[in-house]
Amino acid sequence: MNPYFSIIVPVYNVERYLDRCVQSLLKQECLDCEIILVDDGSTDASGVICNRWSEKSELIQVYHKENGGLASARNYGLEKAKGQYIIFCDSDDWLEEGTLVLLRGILQKSGGVDILKYGFKKYNSGTIIKEIFPFFPEGIYEKQEIADVIIPGMLGPEKVFDYSQVPVLSAWSCAYSKRFLDETGILFLSEREYLNEDELFNIRLILKAERVQVIHDTLYCYDTRDGSLTQKYMPYMLEKKKKLLARIEEELKVDKVFEQYTTCFYNYCVDNFYECVGHECCFNPAENKLTVKNIRHILDEDLCVSALKNCNHSRMSFKSAVTYFLFRYKLAHAILLAYRGITGRDPKKKKDR
Repeated sequence: MNPYFSIIVPVYNVERYLDRCVQSLLKQECLDCEIILVDDGSTDASGVICNRWSEKSELIQVYHKENGGLASARNYGLEKAKGQYIIFCDSDDWLEEGTLVLLRGILQKSGGVDILKYGFKKYNSGTIIKEIFPFFPEGIYEKQEIADVIIPGMLGPEKVFDYSQVPVLSAWSCAYSKRFLDETGILFLSEREYLNEDELFNIRLILKAERVQVIHDTLYCYDTRDGSLTQKYMPYMLEKKKKLLARIEEELKVDKVFEQYTTCFYNYCVDNFYECVGHECCFNPAENKLTVKNIRHILDEDLCVSALKNCNHSRMSFKSAVTYFLFRYKLAHAILLAYRGITGRDPKKKKDR
């Protein structure tokens, strides 16, 4: 008999953190599950650790493959999964105790949904710094409500530069019906081509979903370690973001809903260009003159110009209005000074210490 849950864990060079992740999964009180560890060509001891765990528990299956990236490892796990619902857990994160029992009870009570979305606890080096849950009200959303509420929220924010509400678009914040995934045939596209492949995966799925459930329990534990990939400068960010936005626009047009969500899409574009600018301000160790040039290059992108013009920029807060003004009129140097002044982050100073 197939298990209720398949937990897919992509593994790559995480020998320091893998035990913590696997232990959290084995501590779950729900034994009706399989744990799939996909070793994506690790060059450290991660593959050996995976094998050791498989010898200790019959719930654990281990697969070793050539390195292909996070999306490739997740897709490989999906091929092997037999559970009714799929859960993703990154190998340097973990699940709260009792997560599977809670999720199974909710899913059985609801009669089954395509996607169940929940929240997470954000850690930094083992210490909780924030709890984040989807801003959508808790409940079950049918097709029309998904179209009216969930999709606009996922393409948000409702107003540009307002991050008081977040939809939580990471794959590890959801339980997915295996039947639904098989029917859509949607897989992860490579993070080596698209930045935020989780967002793309979830947006593509939500356009097909018939029933989505939202709960506000914070069940996933996400560790943002200093020195992790998300804390490093990525010179290729803009190009990958442009590919992401082009693909989402294409998906909306294929589903014939682009006109319905045009403003939402432009809000989403502004959000992504803002992320690129923030990344330059926080992580580019180059001299200010070059960083300002890079910021101006971002703001000169045709899609960025169009998005700023056509997004929802009415009734913004004072802070959002100032940010919008700086972006709309491409005041790159002022943006750099303001961003670093507010965040206190200057990569050049960090480099010098």
